[in-house]
Amino acid sequence: MRRAFQFCWGLAAALDAGAQNLVVNGGFETYSALPTTYSQVCYASGWSSPSGYCSLVVGCGSPEYYNTGSSGGVAPPSTYWATVMPHTGHGMVGFAPWYWTNTTFREYVRGSLTTPLVPGQTYDVGFWLTNGVSTIHPYGIDHIGVAFSTAPLTQSCGAQIAYTPQIEIPGVFYSTTWQYFTFSFTPTAAYSYICFGNFVPWGSTTYQILGASGNSGSYYYLDDVTVQPSVLLPIELIRFDASADGHGGTDLEWVTASEQGNDHFVVERSVDGQLFTAIDEVAGAGDAQTMQSYADHDASPSPGLNYYRLRQVDLDGHERLSGMRSVWIDHSGWIAELLVRPLPANGPLQVLLPASVSADRLLVLDGSGRTVLEFVLGDRNAVTIDGLAAGPYAAIAMNRGCPTAQGRIIVL
Repeated sequence: MRRAFQFCWGLAAALDAGAQNLVVNGGFETYSALPTTYSQVCYASGWSSPSGYCSLVVGCGSPEYYNTGSSGGVAPPSTYWATVMPHTGHGMVGFAPWYWTNTTFREYVRGSLTTPLVPGQTYDVGFWLTNGVSTIHPYGIDHIGVAFSTAPLTQSCGAQIAYTPQIEIPGVFYSTTWQYFTFSFTPTAAYSYICFGNFVPWGSTTYQILGASGNSGSYYYLDDVTVQPSVLLPIELIRFDASADGHGGTDLEWVTASEQGNDHFVVERSVDGQLFTAIDEVAGAGDAQTMQSYADHDASPSPGLNYYRLRQVDLDGHERLSGMRSVWIDHSGWIAELLVRPLPANGPLQVLLPASVSADRLLVLDGSGRTVLEFVLGDRNAVTIDGLAAGPYAAIAMNRGCPTAQGRIIVL
Protein backbone atom coordinates (compact mmCIF):
# COMPACT_ATOMS: atom_id res chain seq x y z
CA MET A 1 0.00 0.00 0.00
CA ARG A 2 1.28 3.46 -0.87
CA ARG A 3 1.91 5.53 2.24
CA ALA A 4 -0.25 8.61 2.66
CA PHE A 5 1.18 12.05 1.99
CA GLN A 6 -0.22 15.48 1.25
CA PHE A 7 0.15 16.80 -2.28
CA CYS A 8 -1.27 19.28 -4.78
CA TRP A 9 1.26 19.71 -7.64
CA GLY A 10 3.80 21.41 -5.44
CA LEU A 11 2.98 21.07 -1.76
CA ALA A 12 4.95 22.18 1.31
CA ALA A 13 3.88 22.42 4.93
CA ALA A 14 5.42 25.84 5.57
CA LEU A 15 8.14 28.18 4.40
CA ASP A 16 11.35 28.03 6.41
CA ALA A 17 14.18 29.69 4.52
CA GLY A 18 16.71 28.71 7.17
CA ALA A 19 15.94 25.01 7.32
CA GLN A 20 18.79 22.62 6.62
CA ASN A 21 18.68 20.67 3.37
CA LEU A 22 19.39 17.02 4.15
CA VAL A 23 20.14 16.09 0.52
CA VAL A 24 23.83 15.74 -0.27
CA ASN A 25 24.63 18.16 -3.12
CA GLY A 26 20.96 18.81 -3.89
CA GLY A 27 21.90 21.49 -6.45
CA PHE A 28 24.47 19.27 -8.25
CA GLU A 29 27.08 22.01 -7.88
CA THR A 30 29.94 19.96 -6.44
CA TYR A 31 31.61 17.19 -8.42
CA SER A 32 34.51 14.79 -8.41
CA ALA A 33 35.18 15.67 -12.05
CA LEU A 34 33.43 17.66 -14.75
CA PRO A 35 31.41 15.43 -17.10
CA THR A 36 32.91 14.79 -20.53
CA THR A 37 30.28 12.61 -22.20
CA TYR A 38 27.11 10.57 -21.68
CA SER A 39 26.14 8.70 -18.52
CA GLN A 40 28.46 10.21 -15.92
CA VAL A 41 25.93 10.94 -13.17
CA CYS A 42 28.35 9.65 -10.52
CA TYR A 43 30.62 12.65 -11.18
CA ALA A 44 28.06 14.74 -9.24
CA SER A 45 29.03 14.30 -5.59
CA GLY A 46 26.55 12.16 -3.66
CA TRP A 47 24.65 10.95 -6.75
CA SER A 48 24.77 7.75 -8.79
CA SER A 49 22.77 5.35 -10.92
CA PRO A 50 21.18 2.34 -9.14
CA SER A 51 22.47 0.26 -12.07
CA GLY A 52 26.01 0.86 -10.83
CA TYR A 53 27.16 2.25 -14.19
CA CYS A 54 28.90 5.58 -14.64
CA SER A 55 29.57 5.19 -18.35
CA LEU A 56 27.42 4.43 -21.35
CA VAL A 57 26.28 0.81 -21.37
CA VAL A 58 23.63 0.36 -24.06
CA GLY A 59 20.37 -0.94 -22.58
CA CYS A 60 21.38 -0.20 -18.99
CA GLY A 61 20.42 2.71 -16.77
CA SER A 62 23.07 5.41 -17.01
CA PRO A 63 21.80 8.98 -16.39
CA GLU A 64 23.73 12.12 -17.34
CA TYR A 65 25.43 14.85 -15.31
CA TYR A 66 25.52 18.30 -16.89
CA ASN A 67 27.65 21.28 -15.92
CA THR A 68 28.17 24.63 -17.63
CA GLY A 69 31.90 24.26 -17.01
CA SER A 70 32.03 21.28 -19.37
CA SER A 71 31.93 21.19 -23.17
CA GLY A 72 29.96 19.42 -25.87
CA GLY A 73 26.65 17.71 -25.14
CA VAL A 74 27.08 17.80 -21.36
CA ALA A 75 27.49 21.59 -21.33
CA PRO A 76 24.16 23.48 -21.05
CA PRO A 77 22.30 24.99 -22.77
CA SER A 78 22.92 22.76 -25.81
CA THR A 79 22.80 19.32 -24.22
CA TYR A 80 22.59 16.03 -26.07
CA TRP A 81 18.82 15.82 -25.73
CA ALA A 82 17.45 19.34 -25.32
CA THR A 83 18.13 23.03 -24.98
CA VAL A 84 18.03 23.80 -21.27
CA MET A 85 20.00 25.61 -18.56
CA PRO A 86 20.25 24.45 -14.92
CA HIS A 87 17.51 25.88 -12.74
CA THR A 88 20.19 27.53 -10.60
CA GLY A 89 23.96 27.42 -10.56
CA HIS A 90 26.03 25.32 -12.95
CA GLY A 91 24.92 21.70 -12.51
CA MET A 92 21.91 19.44 -13.06
CA VAL A 93 21.23 15.80 -13.94
CA GLY A 94 19.02 14.11 -16.54
CA PHE A 95 17.36 10.72 -16.77
CA ALA A 96 15.10 8.77 -19.14
CA PRO A 97 12.32 7.06 -17.11
CA TRP A 98 10.44 5.70 -20.16
CA TYR A 99 11.14 4.81 -23.78
CA TRP A 100 8.65 4.17 -26.57
CA THR A 101 10.89 1.69 -28.39
CA ASN A 102 12.21 -0.27 -25.39
CA THR A 103 9.70 -1.51 -22.82
CA THR A 104 12.38 -2.94 -20.53
CA PHE A 105 14.62 0.13 -20.29
CA ARG A 106 14.54 3.00 -17.81
CA GLU A 107 16.90 5.20 -15.83
CA TYR A 108 16.89 6.29 -12.19
CA VAL A 109 18.85 8.93 -10.29
CA ARG A 110 19.90 7.99 -6.75
CA GLY A 111 21.13 10.32 -4.02
CA SER A 112 21.94 10.21 -0.32
CA LEU A 113 20.95 12.18 2.78
CA THR A 114 23.32 13.75 5.28
CA THR A 115 21.44 12.14 8.19
CA PRO A 116 18.66 9.53 8.32
CA LEU A 117 15.08 10.82 8.42
CA VAL A 118 13.36 10.61 11.79
CA PRO A 119 10.25 8.40 11.72
CA GLY A 120 7.15 10.42 12.59
CA GLN A 121 8.79 13.77 11.80
CA THR A 122 7.21 15.63 8.86
CA TYR A 123 9.53 16.75 6.08
CA ASP A 124 9.16 19.05 3.07
CA VAL A 125 10.44 17.40 -0.13
CA GLY A 126 11.04 19.74 -3.09
CA PHE A 127 12.63 19.60 -6.53
CA TRP A 128 12.57 21.29 -9.95
CA LEU A 129 11.86 19.32 -13.13
CA THR A 130 11.76 20.11 -16.87
CA ASN A 131 11.92 18.39 -20.24
CA GLY A 132 13.71 21.32 -21.82
CA VAL A 133 13.13 22.16 -25.48
CA SER A 134 13.81 18.77 -27.03
CA THR A 135 13.84 17.52 -30.62
CA ILE A 136 14.10 13.84 -29.71
CA HIS A 137 12.04 13.16 -26.55
CA PRO A 138 8.47 14.48 -27.02
CA TYR A 139 6.72 12.26 -24.47
CA GLY A 140 5.38 13.22 -21.07
CA ILE A 141 4.55 10.39 -18.66
CA ASP A 142 2.86 9.83 -15.32
CA HIS A 143 4.17 7.84 -12.33
CA ILE A 144 7.34 9.90 -11.86
CA GLY A 145 8.16 8.84 -8.33
CA VAL A 146 10.46 9.71 -5.44
CA ALA A 147 11.50 6.74 -3.34
CA PHE A 148 13.12 6.88 0.09
CA SER A 149 14.95 3.80 1.37
CA THR A 150 17.13 2.66 4.26
CA ALA A 151 19.62 1.02 1.88
CA PRO A 152 20.60 2.16 -1.63
CA LEU A 153 18.13 0.92 -4.26
CA THR A 154 19.73 -1.21 -6.98
CA GLN A 155 18.79 -1.83 -10.60
CA SER A 156 19.59 -4.76 -12.84
CA CYS A 157 20.87 -3.11 -16.02
CA GLY A 158 17.85 -1.13 -17.33
CA ALA A 159 15.08 -3.05 -15.58
CA GLN A 160 12.28 -1.61 -13.45
CA ILE A 161 13.15 -1.28 -9.76
CA ALA A 162 10.56 -3.25 -7.78
CA TYR A 163 9.91 -0.68 -5.08
CA THR A 164 6.93 1.48 -4.13
CA PRO A 165 7.84 5.19 -4.01
CA GLN A 166 6.42 7.16 -1.11
CA ILE A 167 5.86 10.18 -3.39
CA GLU A 168 4.55 10.28 -6.94
CA ILE A 169 3.60 13.12 -9.28
CA PRO A 170 -0.01 12.41 -10.30
CA GLY A 171 -0.89 12.78 -13.96
CA VAL A 172 1.24 13.19 -17.04
CA PHE A 173 3.93 15.84 -16.67
CA TYR A 174 5.70 17.63 -19.51
CA SER A 175 7.12 21.15 -19.54
CA THR A 176 9.70 22.99 -21.61
CA THR A 177 10.42 25.23 -18.59
CA TRP A 178 11.41 24.43 -15.02
CA GLN A 179 8.49 23.52 -12.72
CA TYR A 180 8.64 23.20 -8.94
CA PHE A 181 7.15 20.30 -6.98
CA THR A 182 6.92 20.12 -3.21
CA PHE A 183 5.44 17.46 -0.98
CA SER A 184 4.83 16.95 2.72
CA PHE A 185 6.13 13.54 3.77
CA THR A 186 6.22 11.71 7.11
CA PRO A 187 8.59 8.71 7.03
CA THR A 188 7.91 5.44 8.78
CA ALA A 189 11.58 4.39 8.85
CA ALA A 190 15.01 6.00 9.14
CA TYR A 191 15.51 6.49 5.40
CA SER A 192 18.99 7.54 4.26
CA TYR A 193 18.62 7.44 0.45
CA ILE A 194 16.46 9.11 -2.19
CA CYS A 195 15.79 7.90 -5.74
CA PHE A 196 13.93 9.47 -8.71
CA GLY A 197 12.32 7.53 -11.56
CA ASN A 198 9.39 5.49 -12.87
CA PHE A 199 8.69 2.54 -10.57
CA VAL A 200 5.70 0.98 -12.39
CA PRO A 201 5.66 -1.44 -15.36
CA TRP A 202 5.79 -0.04 -18.90
CA GLY A 203 2.18 -1.06 -19.54
CA SER A 204 0.97 0.81 -16.43
CA THR A 205 2.57 4.09 -17.53
CA THR A 206 0.39 6.68 -19.25
CA TYR A 207 2.22 8.62 -21.95
CA GLN A 208 1.39 11.51 -24.25
CA ILE A 209 3.20 13.23 -27.10
CA LEU A 210 3.45 16.83 -25.89
CA GLY A 211 6.73 17.96 -27.43
CA ALA A 212 7.14 19.60 -30.80
CA SER A 213 9.10 16.81 -32.50
CA GLY A 214 10.85 13.45 -32.03
CA ASN A 215 9.63 9.94 -31.25
CA SER A 216 12.13 8.41 -28.84
CA GLY A 217 10.66 8.59 -25.34
CA SER A 218 10.62 10.78 -22.24
CA TYR A 219 13.60 12.53 -20.67
CA TYR A 220 13.64 14.80 -17.61
CA TYR A 221 16.16 17.24 -16.16
CA LEU A 222 16.34 17.50 -12.34
CA ASP A 223 17.77 20.26 -10.15
CA ASP A 224 17.67 21.77 -6.66
CA VAL A 225 16.43 18.78 -4.66
CA THR A 226 15.60 19.55 -1.01
CA VAL A 227 14.48 17.51 1.98
CA GLN A 228 14.09 19.48 5.20
CA PRO A 229 12.07 19.30 8.42
CA SER A 230 8.73 21.08 8.21
CA VAL A 231 8.25 24.09 10.45
CA LEU A 232 4.69 25.09 11.28
CA LEU A 233 3.64 28.71 11.18
CA PRO A 234 2.99 30.40 14.54
CA ILE A 235 -0.72 30.27 13.69
CA GLU A 236 -0.42 26.45 13.66
CA LEU A 237 -1.50 25.97 10.08
CA ILE A 238 -2.38 22.28 9.97
CA ARG A 239 -3.79 22.10 6.45
CA PHE A 240 -3.67 24.17 3.28
CA ASP A 241 -5.18 22.65 0.11
CA ALA A 242 -5.70 23.93 -3.41
CA SER A 243 -7.69 22.02 -6.03
CA ALA A 244 -9.24 22.61 -9.46
CA ASP A 245 -13.02 23.07 -9.27
CA GLY A 246 -13.68 21.47 -12.66
CA HIS A 247 -14.90 24.75 -14.18
CA GLY A 248 -11.63 26.58 -14.71
CA GLY A 249 -11.28 27.89 -11.14
CA THR A 250 -9.41 26.92 -7.99
CA ASP A 251 -10.85 26.06 -4.57
CA LEU A 252 -8.61 26.98 -1.63
CA GLU A 253 -9.09 25.66 1.90
CA TRP A 254 -6.96 25.90 5.02
CA VAL A 255 -7.31 25.06 8.69
CA THR A 256 -5.54 26.41 11.77
CA ALA A 257 -5.31 24.58 15.10
CA SER A 258 -4.94 27.84 17.04
CA GLU A 259 -4.27 31.51 16.41
CA GLN A 260 -2.70 34.34 18.34
CA GLY A 261 -2.98 37.91 17.07
CA ASN A 262 -3.90 36.81 13.55
CA ASP A 263 -5.37 39.77 11.65
CA HIS A 264 -5.84 38.36 8.15
CA PHE A 265 -4.57 36.16 5.34
CA VAL A 266 -3.57 37.44 1.91
CA VAL A 267 -4.09 34.80 -0.81
CA GLU A 268 -1.37 35.04 -3.46
CA ARG A 269 -1.04 33.41 -6.89
CA SER A 270 1.87 32.88 -9.30
CA VAL A 271 2.44 31.19 -12.66
CA ASP A 272 6.14 30.48 -12.08
CA GLY A 273 6.40 29.86 -8.31
CA GLN A 274 8.57 32.95 -7.88
CA LEU A 275 6.63 36.16 -8.65
CA PHE A 276 3.38 36.21 -6.62
CA THR A 277 0.39 38.57 -6.87
CA ALA A 278 -2.23 39.14 -4.16
CA ILE A 279 -5.67 38.04 -5.37
CA ASP A 280 -7.78 38.15 -2.20
CA GLU A 281 -7.81 38.90 1.54
CA VAL A 282 -9.51 36.77 4.21
CA ALA A 283 -10.02 37.97 7.79
CA GLY A 284 -8.34 35.95 10.55
CA ALA A 285 -9.82 34.92 13.90
CA GLY A 286 -7.50 37.10 15.99
CA ASP A 287 -6.99 34.93 19.07
CA ALA A 288 -8.43 31.41 18.99
CA GLN A 289 -7.58 28.20 20.80
CA THR A 290 -9.96 26.07 18.71
CA MET A 291 -9.71 24.86 15.13
CA GLN A 292 -10.58 27.50 12.52
CA SER A 293 -11.53 26.63 8.92
CA TYR A 294 -11.17 28.98 5.94
CA ALA A 295 -12.16 28.81 2.29
CA ASP A 296 -11.58 30.98 -0.75
CA HIS A 297 -12.09 30.70 -4.51
CA ASP A 298 -10.01 31.87 -7.44
CA ALA A 299 -12.35 32.23 -10.42
CA SER A 300 -9.74 33.18 -13.00
CA PRO A 301 -6.45 31.27 -12.71
CA SER A 302 -4.27 30.95 -15.79
CA PRO A 303 -4.59 27.77 -17.87
CA GLY A 304 -1.81 25.39 -16.89
CA LEU A 305 0.13 25.40 -13.64
CA ASN A 306 -0.85 27.92 -10.93
CA TYR A 307 0.94 28.33 -7.59
CA TYR A 308 -0.74 29.57 -4.39
CA ARG A 309 0.48 30.61 -0.97
CA LEU A 310 -0.86 32.41 2.10
CA ARG A 311 0.63 35.58 3.51
CA GLN A 312 -0.43 35.62 7.17
CA VAL A 313 -0.46 39.09 8.74
CA ASP A 314 -0.45 39.63 12.55
CA LEU A 315 -2.35 42.41 14.31
CA ASP A 316 1.02 44.11 14.87
CA GLY A 317 1.83 44.00 11.14
CA HIS A 318 4.32 41.11 11.14
CA GLU A 319 3.99 38.80 8.13
CA ARG A 320 4.78 35.14 7.51
CA LEU A 321 4.48 33.02 4.37
CA SER A 322 3.00 29.56 4.10
CA GLY A 323 4.40 26.95 1.77
CA MET A 324 3.29 26.82 -1.84
CA ARG A 325 0.48 24.73 -3.27
CA SER A 326 -0.01 24.40 -6.99
CA VAL A 327 -2.82 23.26 -9.24
CA TRP A 328 -3.01 22.33 -12.89
CA ILE A 329 -5.96 24.10 -14.53
CA ASP A 330 -7.14 22.17 -17.57
CA HIS A 331 -9.88 23.84 -19.58
CA SER A 332 -10.16 21.03 -22.13
CA GLY A 333 -12.96 19.21 -20.31
CA TRP A 334 -15.39 22.10 -20.08
CA ILE A 335 -14.67 24.65 -22.81
CA ALA A 336 -14.88 24.28 -26.56
CA GLU A 337 -12.07 23.32 -28.89
CA LEU A 338 -10.31 26.21 -30.61
CA LEU A 339 -8.69 25.57 -33.98
CA VAL A 340 -5.70 27.61 -35.07
CA ARG A 341 -4.39 27.25 -38.62
CA PRO A 342 -1.85 26.65 -40.03
CA LEU A 343 -0.24 24.18 -37.63
CA PRO A 344 2.76 24.32 -37.21
CA ALA A 345 2.90 28.11 -37.54
CA ASN A 346 5.47 30.81 -38.06
CA GLY A 347 3.44 33.87 -39.14
CA PRO A 348 -0.24 34.72 -39.85
CA LEU A 349 -2.83 32.56 -38.08
CA GLN A 350 -6.52 31.98 -38.62
CA VAL A 351 -8.46 31.50 -35.35
CA LEU A 352 -11.50 29.28 -35.90
CA LEU A 353 -14.19 29.37 -33.20
CA PRO A 354 -17.15 27.00 -32.92
CA ALA A 355 -20.42 28.63 -34.01
CA SER A 356 -21.74 28.64 -30.43
CA VAL A 357 -18.66 30.37 -28.96
CA SER A 358 -18.00 34.08 -28.61
CA ALA A 359 -14.59 35.61 -27.96
CA ASP A 360 -13.13 39.10 -27.81
CA ARG A 361 -9.50 38.25 -27.04
CA LEU A 362 -6.94 35.53 -27.72
CA LEU A 363 -4.21 34.67 -25.19
CA VAL A 364 -1.08 32.74 -26.15
CA LEU A 365 0.57 31.02 -23.18
CA ASP A 366 3.90 29.25 -22.87
CA GLY A 367 4.52 25.93 -21.11
CA SER A 368 4.59 27.51 -17.65
CA GLY A 369 1.24 29.28 -18.07
CA ARG A 370 2.65 32.76 -18.75
CA THR A 371 0.75 34.92 -21.23
CA VAL A 372 3.32 35.78 -23.91
CA LEU A 373 0.98 37.34 -26.49
CA GLU A 374 -2.50 38.84 -26.35
CA PHE A 375 -4.74 39.82 -29.28
CA VAL A 376 -8.06 41.58 -29.70
CA LEU A 377 -10.19 39.41 -31.97
CA GLY A 378 -12.10 41.10 -34.79
CA ASP A 379 -14.57 39.85 -37.33
CA ARG A 380 -11.96 37.94 -39.32
CA ASN A 381 -10.20 36.41 -36.27
CA ALA A 382 -6.82 36.74 -37.96
CA VAL A 383 -3.65 37.30 -35.91
CA THR A 384 0.07 37.24 -36.57
CA ILE A 385 2.62 35.76 -34.16
CA ASP A 386 6.01 37.42 -34.02
CA GLY A 387 9.06 36.87 -31.86
CA LEU A 388 8.06 33.57 -30.24
CA ALA A 389 10.69 30.91 -29.69
CA ALA A 390 10.10 27.57 -31.34
CA GLY A 391 7.94 25.20 -29.33
CA PRO A 392 4.38 24.42 -28.21
CA TYR A 393 1.99 27.06 -26.85
CA ALA A 394 -1.58 27.11 -25.57
CA ALA A 395 -4.18 29.33 -27.26
CA ILE A 396 -7.06 30.50 -25.08
CA ALA A 397 -10.08 32.38 -26.45
CA MET A 398 -11.58 34.78 -23.89
CA ASN A 399 -14.93 36.52 -23.73
CA ARG A 400 -15.42 39.26 -21.14
CA GLY A 401 -12.61 37.86 -19.04
CA CYS A 402 -13.71 34.21 -19.13
CA PRO A 403 -12.14 31.43 -21.24
CA THR A 404 -14.49 30.02 -23.88
CA ALA A 405 -12.26 27.83 -26.06
CA GLN A 406 -8.82 26.24 -25.90
CA GLY A 407 -6.43 25.16 -28.64
CA ARG A 408 -2.77 24.65 -29.40
CA ILE A 409 -0.08 26.45 -31.40
CA ILE A 410 3.25 24.97 -32.42
CA VAL A 411 5.82 27.53 -33.53
CA LEU A 412 8.51 26.45 -35.94
